[in-house]
Amino acid sequence: SDVPVIMVTARVDEGDRVLGLETGADDYVVKPFSPRELLARMRAVVRRDRGEIGPKPIEITVGTLTISSANRSATVEGEAVALTSAEFDLLAVLAQNAGRVLSREQLLRLVRGNDAETFDRAVDVQVVGLPDERYGEEICAFVRLKDGQTTDADDIRSFCRGRIAHYKVPRYVLFVDEFPMTVTGKIQKYKLREQGTAELGIV
Repeated sequence: SDVPVIMVTARVDEGDRVLGLETGADDYVVKPFSPRELLARMRAVVRRDRGEIGPKPIEITVGTLTISSANRSATVEGEAVALTSAEFDLLAVLAQNAGRVLSREQLLRLVRGNDAETFDRAVDVQVVGLPDERYGEEICAFVRLKDGQTTDADDIRSFCRGRIAHYKVPRYVLFVDEFPMTVTGKIQKYKLREQGTAELGIV
């Protein structure tokens, strides 16, 4: 059948994902997920099915730098430059806007598009490990939001899924007004750990 298929499941292991995709699924969504995420994935699958995958490949040259979106590569004076996916996206945006001054907010929107909305509500995010009886440690994200901005733990986790490994998605999300700081301006993560264990009742 030519009908696009999205597999919705609670199985989170990489092997299950690979098996699902190799047996014909066009996408793989792990529970729990938000309706907004599922709708976005459905639209993306339909776009791919119609051949509307995105903008046509382009090549950008700025001075000795050449960027190819076709194979997501960059060279300087003909020499290949090793870049992560995020570094390539940022470099491509900067090259496309050479000579312009871009704010952090503009860069976020140009690099991540509308998906940056949840992340961009935050001023800062700190991740610490909290003790867990079963796994030894669970991930907790401490989020400080911009004034007047709101979001919830599900939005934060939904944003993380698909961008980082599933085992790095925070189990706990706590919102704070400020981070404990040292006199030299560094965040005291051990105090965040103490605060997290106290608020969540973890012994």
